[in-house]
Amino acid sequence: PAEQSPARPLSAPVAAAAREGEEEGRDEGEEEEGRDAAHDPPRTMVCYKETQSVVKLDPEPGAWTGTFRDDRDINPKGGMPENGLTGHMFAANAQRMDALVVDGGRYGRHRAWRGTQVSSMSPGDPPLVLYPGLLGHEWDEDVDNGWRPAGLQTLATTTVDNVQGIMDWGSTFDSVTATHSLVLHRRGNGTGAFVFGSGTVQWAWGLDSHHDVNDPQRANKYNIRVAADPRGGCPEVKQLTVNILGDMGVVPATLEPGYSLPPPSTDVQPPTGGLHELAVSEGSRVEASGWAADGGGGVVAAVEVSWDGSRYHPAELETVDADAEWRFQWGALAWERAHGDPPLRELSRVWLRLTDDSGNSAVLQAGAPPAAQ
Repeated sequence: PAEQSPARPLSAPVAAAAREGEEEGRDEGEEEEGRDAAHDPPRTMVCYKETQSVVKLDPEPGAWTGTFRDDRDINPKGGMPENGLTGHMFAANAQRMDALVVDGGRYGRHRAWRGTQVSSMSPGDPPLVLYPGLLGHEWDEDVDNGWRPAGLQTLATTTVDNVQGIMDWGSTFDSVTATHSLVLHRRGNGTGAFVFGSGTVQWAWGLDSHHDVNDPQRANKYNIRVAADPRGGCPEVKQLTVNILGDMGVVPATLEPGYSLPPPSTDVQPPTGGLHELAVSEGSRVEASGWAADGGGGVVAAVEVSWDGSRYHPAELETVDADAEWRFQWGALAWERAHGDPPLRELSRVWLRLTDDSGNSAVLQAGAPPAAQ
């Protein structure tokens, strides 16, 4: 179920805690998607699911029990998409048993994958398919809607065709192709708490063998029995979780045999980078490419591009590495143009926000190199 709060939006106190340095791990698919309200006396939990209505249903004028992303006039609190807190937002009401796919050649050098099979993979190796069922009946996407946290890092992406995808604020679904992302970021521009988002309600399937059955494709949707999965957990998911919790300062008293707690990061140096090319074409489409390097012992984990110094858009890293190349395209899709203002045609400089896998982040301005003569 969606994370909800008895008295006020859960995202408010959680976001405040993250800014103050309290770490957070999330394994929900409907990440912070909806609100509950509590009325006194007595404290009775009420959820009107107002997003599925065309009028406000809760009699309390300032209360809202619809989705956080719903920005219609009937929401007295205004839209606050959940990816502003966790890094991604509910997208797929899949009702399926899909695996998590990890391109180890691309993402395996990120410190989150230390001690896993993923970390030993090379560019060009076939992606690793982890544990069918990790992407279960509800999961999330990383969406460039203006609410993405600064320095959001991607650890894996899995594209699934023909899933039930959300089309509006939370009441209309259709068949779509969606891409799940495993994400991590550090609040406070690289100085606050780490926030990890698995983006799936079934992340715990990889941690333990006991879970609900969820037989393939939900053949029996009424089957809610808990049973022991003969596959056990997933070693890569377990070690990844240990690594991320360790970076959050959550150290176990004992570890299951076969797993290890890597040492904490000593990297305090943010990456640097620059442009290879920058162009604005017809229709205000932006294309850019560049380089980034991390000299503190880590790898470049995220590059973001801005033409106004305020709103940043994610670039695509070819590989997560100490010396990385990136490319960027914006404006070809109607979604992008609907959720961002285009730049001027004479754009010659951009802001780059560069983040490494320890969460160190830096912003710099970069100019387009002179045209070759």
